[in-house]
Amino acid sequence: MFSGKMPDLSEKIDQLELPGNDLASFSILASLFCLPRIESRCLWNHCLRLIEKGDKAFEKYQNGSAAGKKEFEMIVLEMNELIQPPSEFSATVRACFRGSSSKWVREIA
Repeated sequence: MFSGKMPDLSEKIDQLELPGNDLASFSILASLFCLPRIESRCLWNHCLRLIEKGDKAFEKYQNGSAAGKKEFEMIVLEMNELIQPPSEFSATVRACFRGSSSKWVREIA
């Protein structure tokens, strides 16, 4: 399991042309960062689940749900924590979010 700190590779990620938040992108990033496959796949899947949950909460929020607003805010908070430079795999998370089809997710990244 990877235990060292990953260097901030945000500028390099910005220059990459990735196919999106799919398995092809995952494979590119996993090999680029030399992340252990299991750990990086779990992280990538976690990001995709956050996006999915955020889409549902955002829809509730747009329909006037106070609970949807609170849920959406909590998801956005977690996403922001994951992309902060001190976060161990922030560049990978940012790449996943940038590949999203949801505009609100891309704005976070």
